[in-house]
Amino acid sequence: MNSHLHAPPLIRAKQVAPWIVLRDLVLTAIAWIVIVQSMRYGLYLLYDYFSPPAFEFTRTKLPQFLEIWNPLKGFVLDAVLLVIWLSFWAFYGTRRFRTKPPTPQPSALPVSEHARYLGVNETDVAIWKTYRIAVVHFNADTKIVSVSPQELASAVRTATA
Repeated sequence: MNSHLHAPPLIRAKQVAPWIVLRDLVLTAIAWIVIVQSMRYGLYLLYDYFSPPAFEFTRTKLPQFLEIWNPLKGFVLDAVLLVIWLSFWAFYGTRRFRTKPPTPQPSALPVSEHARYLGVNETDVAIWKTYRIAVVHFNADTKIVSVSPQELASAVRTATA
């Protein structure tokens, strides 16, 4: 087996540096502050509307349409232009990919080359290819130690346990 091929390491909660956790907490807090800040007038309107006397504005007045539209005009225009641009490229890209002839698939990997790559016997690889689900055990040198078939029901039980 090629020793230069390695799976990426799993990142567990215990392995994360404290400064990264602190950074994530600070960025999350800032994001929530920005969200609440941008919604503060709407939240105040809701508070006033539902506080006694209920369903009446007593401390605030309902904003006029232009008071809401003027700050949002640029954002809405940018959003509409981005949707039009994205729709154009989605249509163009789909059309381009559908008219392009498909690339030919490479030929199947021979069992002998597959076995040589894994560093195992050719007949073992032929048998392993017949397994629908296989449990593969490796040693510390990333060499295959054993391969055994597993039934679907037991595989589901193992995966959900």
